[in-house]
Amino acid sequence: MSKRQSLYTFIFVLFCVSIFSCKKDEAPEYVIERGTIMDVDSNVYQTVKIGNQWWMAENLIVTRFNDSTAIVRINDDGIEAWASTESPAYCEGPKSGNLYNAYVVNSEKNIAPKGWHVPTDEEWKELEREIGMLAEEADYSGWRGVLEANALASKYRDGWGAATSDQDLYGTDYYGFNAIPSSVRGYNGRFSPSVAQSVWWWTKTSTGTENYYRSIDSDHTEIFRHATVHAYGMSIRCIKD
Repeated sequence: MSKRQSLYTFIFVLFCVSIFSCKKDEAPEYVIERGTIMDVDSNVYQTVKIGNQWWMAENLIVTRFNDSTAIVRINDDGIEAWASTESPAYCEGPKSGNLYNAYVVNSEKNIAPKGWHVPTDEEWKELEREIGMLAEEADYSGWRGVLEANALASKYRDGWGAATSDQDLYGTDYYGFNAIPSSVRGYNGRFSPSVAQSVWWWTKTSTGTENYYRSIDSDHTEIFRHATVHAYGMSIRCIKD
């Protein structure tokens, strides 16, 4: 074999080793494990497994607790009634699912389908750590993380409206959570004007006068954590027991 042939053979071998090494180091494709669950009103929801948790991949639209007790509906014509009630109530959301006050999630009755419940603040933190948030950062209030909201939001901003900046939310829906806007109803009974721009979810964790919640919006790639008064109307995502 000539020196040139030996050189070509050596280069070919290096090329093959390089290709094999690259393929070996590639991360396996993430496979979303899916399921379904039905509520007491016979609504069927998509579910996804993220880490060790099973989450609904849609916001609740149920109108009764799972023992069939009806929840009072106060729609947009009942502004004063919404602001003054201290009992469980819901309204039809302007985009995605119903909005519920925190009296619903704090009730002894369970709004979630049997075998499921409204997640606690700690269960939300577990989800956030699973999708990449630093453990210490998950305990902060306000905007936390870097790109975690992108991983939860619907793919290609579907339902979010057009982006106005390169820094805006741009969903990958990597885990199948499929977060889309549903807005929020204020403690005064009025709806947020930014219907297409945000989604807010209650947690079960109460401070006594307030409940913790999570929010993402079209202007951020992080996830917002805080607590607020029970009169707000927010979406609910349930988690398996």
